[in-house]
Amino acid sequence: MNTSEYILGLVSKALQGEVQKVSDLIRQAARIARLRNDYLTLWWLEWEMVNISDKEARLRSIDEIIPHLTKEPFAYWHNKFYGIWVDERAVEHFDEDNDPVEGMLLPKGIGEVENDLDHYIKTGAQAISPQGLHSLDLYYKEESNTTVRRLARLGEKNCKNILSRVRNRVSVYLSNVEKQLMFGQIHADIFEENRFYVEKKLGELCPDALTKFVAAYQRTKENNPESWAQALTSCRRLLKSLADALYPARDNLVKGGDGKERKLTDEMYVARLWQYVYESVQNTTSGALLQAQIQDYGDRVDRLYELSCKGVHAEVNRFELNQCLIQTYMIVGDLLRLSDNNSALNADEGS
Repeated sequence: MNTSEYILGLVSKALQGEVQKVSDLIRQAARIARLRNDYLTLWWLEWEMVNISDKEARLRSIDEIIPHLTKEPFAYWHNKFYGIWVDERAVEHFDEDNDPVEGMLLPKGIGEVENDLDHYIKTGAQAISPQGLHSLDLYYKEESNTTVRRLARLGEKNCKNILSRVRNRVSVYLSNVEKQLMFGQIHADIFEENRFYVEKKLGELCPDALTKFVAAYQRTKENNPESWAQALTSCRRLLKSLADALYPARDNLVKGGDGKERKLTDEMYVARLWQYVYESVQNTTSGALLQAQIQDYGDRVDRLYELSCKGVHAEVNRFELNQCLIQTYMIVGDLLRLSDNNSALNADEGS
């Protein structure tokens, strides 16, 4: 089973109703978006699960997304997704005179909304007057229960409306993914935009690296393991060329984010890229995530390269190679945006 088939299976289960709670549906959709490198969708899905009035929670939920965006798109999508979130959380509310109050929101994550719904249902069901009360006591008790049931029904209605809006939005996303996979459409809009940016910026920063990258991309279309090995070699050379441009080798000891000092020599190109990110965006969770991605990617390229050089071709298939190339574009794009001082990692959300 390839990745597309695997994702299609996840989508089908979600759309067939096997995922009942909206919060679980969101988690499933986020899993799918992450597998597809669909970071914009992942953004609003993560926001659905937090109280968006909590700035720390709001920013923490998009730590892995920020490195993939430049400042202007970050500001655009931030405002767009925020506006949609606010519209989804609109609720009915009445003042003491039973007049409607406009502009009221329930600023909670979907998991909290589901808990509130259970609470309102339980509260309304329990608002029943006991038997055996004096008629006057029964009158006041029933009057109180009527108020409780009315408020519980209103709260229940508000929660159900929010959950319905969000479920519909997630279902539309899942059905679009299903259509793309069923009809073989390439989920490449974001990837192609990123590829254009990478090739343009690489041409300006290190043309030699761009030449190697184009060579690697072309070799993936050939149907023999030797070409695949050459493509992986091109990926490694590309990373080294980028490291040479962004963070050249040096003889002196350099202190990294883990507090250890290292001599970042010429062959330590992955470590140099890691250090470049650390020095560019210290003490940010998003920067740390990008560092982890760089390390994981470097390890993967080295593993595939070593396997192909040993002739273990059965263990290096076209799918692995294509995934490696896609990740190369993503990682390189993140680094180039950082070098261009146009990464959302350096953006102020308030601006």
